[in-house]
Amino acid sequence: MLSHGHYDHSGGIIPFTRINDHAAIYMQSSAGGDYYADDGKKAGDDRYRYIGIDRDILNLPQVRLIKGDYVIDDELELLTIKSRTHMLPFTNKRLLVRIDGSFVPDDFSHEHFLVVKDKGLTVLMSGCAHNGILSILNAYKEKYGSLPDIVISGFHLMLKREFREDELREVRSIAEELRTYQAKFFTCHCTGIPAFEEMKRIMCDQLGYVHSGEEIVF
Repeated sequence: MLSHGHYDHSGGIIPFTRINDHAAIYMQSSAGGDYYADDGKKAGDDRYRYIGIDRDILNLPQVRLIKGDYVIDDELELLTIKSRTHMLPFTNKRLLVRIDGSFVPDDFSHEHFLVVKDKGLTVLMSGCAHNGILSILNAYKEKYGSLPDIVISGFHLMLKREFREDELREVRSIAEELRTYQAKFFTCHCTGIPAFEEMKRIMCDQLGYVHSGEEIVF
């Protein structure tokens, strides 16, 4: 499952197909869009940096391009957001899509989330949660009428500089709302350690951090 159409989540797909030429690869049909990051005026002519997937991926015979929600089998489903209930996290403002030669804010319609149901547990897995983890949880609740037991997701709150106070308030606000859920949360990747530590102070044992190579056993 390709969580969304960015190179840092898709770079392993072609090497993977060299050792497995039959596994189905699911992605939203819009995941092959023209996605860019705005690196700011200081970057000069290189300000707008392409961050989309390798277009050769779209030609792989095992790729399944889907639109919206999709049921794979009795245990696996893909969930999308129909309408966002919360503001996008502030870290997404520099992410764009090029349409007809113009750069516009990405609406992240190319993002989907994996729902796993097994042995009485439900697990919600996301990549960067560009749509915002709170909106994703509301989409889950709207569709299933309940909430997952476990959530594994990046929160896309990482910065390459120190947080401003208004940004810290937003991080804390997300943590405060997540604390109202019964779910256990595991985050990683694009959350970043400073944001994680800020959220951990609020969520305590409800929030854990997962690193590459680690396993979570339920």
